[in-house]
Amino acid sequence: QSFVLSEWIGKLRSSHRGRLFDQEAIASTVKQLSGRPAETPLIVVTDLEIVPPSDWNYIIWDGVRDGSVLSLAPLDPKYWNERDRNRVHLVKRRARAGCCSIFGERFGLTRCDNPFCFLFSPVDSVLQLDEMQVIGPEHAPFASVGQAFTPDSQPQAVERLVDASMVRTR
Repeated sequence: QSFVLSEWIGKLRSSHRGRLFDQEAIASTVKQLSGRPAETPLIVVTDLEIVPPSDWNYIIWDGVRDGSVLSLAPLDPKYWNERDRNRVHLVKRRARAGCCSIFGERFGLTRCDNPFCFLFSPVDSVLQLDEMQVIGPEHAPFASVGQAFTPDSQPQAVERLVDASMVRTR
């Protein structure tokens, strides 16, 4: 449906900063295009840069009515004018960390101060996402506590959840 979504791009663009897109409008448009009721929980992952609070330079994700919008834009080394030969892997890991954080909160887990946990707070930099690899022990008895994703050399590969002790961390 990307051809249909392109018609909406102008409507999504934020009025106060031309390169930014309004996350509420993105979520609303996705729900409308998908035919889902407005109150359906939703996580939208987009390559559009979303509107940060006025005193911030960027935002990775933001809560919207009945969901969240996560922007891939600041997760990409190109956004920061950096070269990284593992760029696709890096964006994938960062997006996964952000989504796990959003899902964890949606499932009722609380934020914590464990910098390796997907529920760490505050996430004030994309570099923090690089450290977030597990659901920490402080969230027991949640079923996925202590599990991490297996690294794979192919960015398109599905990475399985395994015991974190089996995964090399940074």
